[in-house]
Amino acid sequence: MCLVSSFFMTSCSKTPRRISNIDLSSTEFVNDSVATTMFNKVRILCWVMTNSENYVKRAIHIKKTWGKRCNKLLFMSSKNHEDSNVIELSVGEGRNQLWNKTKAAFTYIYKYHMSEADWFLKTDDDTNSHIFWSETSNEEKSSQTIISNKTAVFMSGGAGYVLSKEALKLFITKPIPVSDFEAFYEDVEMSKSLQKVHVIEGSSLDNHGQSRFFPMQPIFHLQPLRRNNWFWGYMIHKNEKDCCAEFTVAFHYIEPNAMYIIDFLLYNIQPYGIVSRHLKLPKKIKINNITAATS
Repeated sequence: MCLVSSFFMTSCSKTPRRISNIDLSSTEFVNDSVATTMFNKVRILCWVMTNSENYVKRAIHIKKTWGKRCNKLLFMSSKNHEDSNVIELSVGEGRNQLWNKTKAAFTYIYKYHMSEADWFLKTDDDTNSHIFWSETSNEEKSSQTIISNKTAVFMSGGAGYVLSKEALKLFITKPIPVSDFEAFYEDVEMSKSLQKVHVIEGSSLDNHGQSRFFPMQPIFHLQPLRRNNWFWGYMIHKNEKDCCAEFTVAFHYIEPNAMYIIDFLLYNIQPYGIVSRHLKLPKKIKINNITAATS
């Protein structure tokens, strides 16, 4: 997964560099004041679903690219590792263990890291993410989702989904019949569980109907293709060039080499003659103003 962060803001005014975890371009012509403010104001814990074999193949590259812009970064595995960011869970490996692994991961986070973040982002180790989360209060019982079919709405585990602090609390503490069987579709099971504790699955579309989370590679969404893939029967966002929000959050199925390319393009390339304006951040949305994801 590749997170594409909205912290990317440019300015032609020469400003002194500050040391921060945002790690923007080394150029002196970058004003990262908004990015730094957001990093300190909206705390995001990112946890990555991985396994012992994928640490060198994928996880280490996430740490060097988009992962360093999370306030807290954890890798959930089934084996111990010398990297302190890798958490050993008492769960087996394999796709049929994804649901059990997800429950164990959120339980661990609730127990040991609940106070360290306002939002809790779950991704896969082949996701690339760009973090931008300010609109909704973390105290509201909400989650964000992107996928729908004609009869139900659920969150896409591949592209990632984010839970508010209150949503995580309800998921862990409420006595709901969370299944322990080997569920293959982890994201569907998560949606069912959150619905049982009345967590609102909010739409991740922006005001223009463009999506922020994408369960496929960028080219899949941007290039005109035949629409007979199963995927398009579940999508509620626009297609091709109108698909992607200006502040896109994540793409799935991103190889490590592409993570470095995306990171470089976002944080080191400054198009000459194009100056991005600092957008005024919206007020935090209250629970009765959240738009639920619908088909």
